[in-house]
Amino acid sequence: FVLGYVLSIGLGQLQGVYTEARLGAVAGALYPASQESQTANAAFQRMTKGFSDAVLMQESAALDRSQADAQIAVKSLRAIGGMSALGGERTARATSLAQAVSKLAAEGRTVYGSMLSADATMTDDLQQRSRKIASDTETITRDLQKFGEQVSGDLRAEVDGLAHRSAQQRWTALGVFALTMLAATVVVAEMVPAVVDWN
Repeated sequence: FVLGYVLSIGLGQLQGVYTEARLGAVAGALYPASQESQTANAAFQRMTKGFSDAVLMQESAALDRSQADAQIAVKSLRAIGGMSALGGERTARATSLAQAVSKLAAEGRTVYGSMLSADATMTDDLQQRSRKIASDTETITRDLQKFGEQVSGDLRAEVDGLAHRSAQQRWTALGVFALTMLAATVVVAEMVPAVVDWN
């Protein structure tokens, strides 16, 4: 009984330490990264809409709003890039996306700002740069969505892993208890006849 109790306590302590460490990773990196990824994606969508509104409605205020949204997206992606607990692949990808969004926002500001100027003329250069912006926007949109799915997948996998390990721990503890009871029963069954004979 004592041995079974000690084993159960030991297994419980090991599981507790592991769970605390993994929950620390979830709370400190994976969950915030998932939230920041969603923020970046939403801000980028608003940025692209601001570009479209600025051109279609000839509204410079929309262009200003798009720049503010771009800063939000870049800030969120850089925040993810600074989370070392995520691992090098995820942080490097977030940093790369932040640079791409920042570059696109600057180019959009220049090109669409030129289109909104009072003496604007649609030159071949502006048309080419505008098409390049549209192409880059589609690419970054896909990349941001894929990145968000990857980060969310990491979070789900970690939570599922904790749940699976917890279930394993419960069954292991139950198995240890059952083996202990069996061993105790065998020992008692062997000792009782000996005690009776001795008396």
